[in-house]
Amino acid sequence: MISKKTNVIKSKRIYLKNFTKKNLIKRYFNWFTDDRHLKFSRHKKKNYKYAHFLNYYLSIKKAKNLFFAIYTNKKNFFFGTITANLDNEKKSADIGILIGEKKYLKKSYGTEAWKATMKHLFKYYDINEVTGGAKTKNIGMIKIFKKNKMKLRKSNLKKKTQIFFIKKNDFKI
Repeated sequence: MISKKTNVIKSKRIYLKNFTKKNLIKRYFNWFTDDRHLKFSRHKKKNYKYAHFLNYYLSIKKAKNLFFAIYTNKKNFFFGTITANLDNEKKSADIGILIGEKKYLKKSYGTEAWKATMKHLFKYYDINEVTGGAKTKNIGMIKIFKKNKMKLRKSNLKKKTQIFFIKKNDFKI
């Protein structure tokens, strides 16, 4: 994929920058220990060690996918992550997000980070489509999709999941 490397993706209240080993801090690990916070995540009830997080970070870097840390503009506070798994053949990207700090939930920070990531992908990568999926009961995630004008592609009633998408031509850069 052709890309323009940028160090920081800026938005109104937040900025995204490449996740690095420096982000592998205790507070980040704690995000994966709160089952209430992760009630819709595949990470629920897992007992991860530092090696797991390091291997995950290294695997994303090796695969040349994107992994960003989300920060507030005002206080430079690291409060979440967002990933984009790139598929060269399909010219698509699948985005995933985690707002780890509870006080940043339900304040549209996730929507803002999602939009900034989509804009970056469509502008600087050879991407024609962005997708995202969530459990049907994950109302917060569904809101992020809808606020970013993504459309429902399919629902899997058995797995209770939904997949949303948006085409580059339907997104204002």
